[in-house]
Amino acid sequence: MPTADGGAILRGSGINSFVFFPGDAGPGDTRTGRTFLFTGRFVATTDPSGTLTTFTSTGKRQDVCAMLM
Repeated sequence: MPTADGGAILRGSGINSFVFFPGDAGPGDTRTGRTFLFTGRFVATTDPSGTLTTFTSTGKRQDVCAMLM
């Protein structure tokens, strides 16, 4: 769904995978990217350039990189 400023709100549910660039996944290691597998609902907001500005989820979150090690 587009926002008035040219960004977007993304909503979904089910099983989804997201790649977060360094610093996008919140507190913790801000120097590396992370990939998470989400089961449940999510809401993400982007700015006009497509940069992720907020992300919330309910349900299960798994760190794919940790699963592969």
